[in-house]
Amino acid sequence: MALPEVLMRCDRVDFPLGGIAYTHTHRGPGIRCLLTGGINVAVNGAEHRVAPGQAWFEAGPDPVLATASADELTSFVRVMILPAALRGKSSISYVLPEDQDKPKRQTYQLFVDDPIVL
Repeated sequence: MALPEVLMRCDRVDFPLGGIAYTHTHRGPGIRCLLTGGINVAVNGAEHRVAPGQAWFEAGPDPVLATASADELTSFVRVMILPAALRGKSSISYVLPEDQDKPKRQTYQLFVDDPIVL
């Protein structure tokens, strides 16, 4: 049985003060590690605060709402496993229609976006 073609994406996400990643999903799972600031992550009715040096996992299809610190600039790095067809494309989908057109003030720095063999 052939395994699906996938890619590994590693990037950095930087939030302005009080930045919000509106309720969203991704097309694949990934682990994140907070570098600076603080972030509240809400998934499936559970919310937790993440501090620098701590990591968290997002499964991909579970809706996530993330709110960055209002007092400190917040950034994290992540590694996700995504469908190969997403190479060079965003993996995020917003869950709530009203969030589609809201300003997205976080910025991204891509390090790796390459196919891998499982």
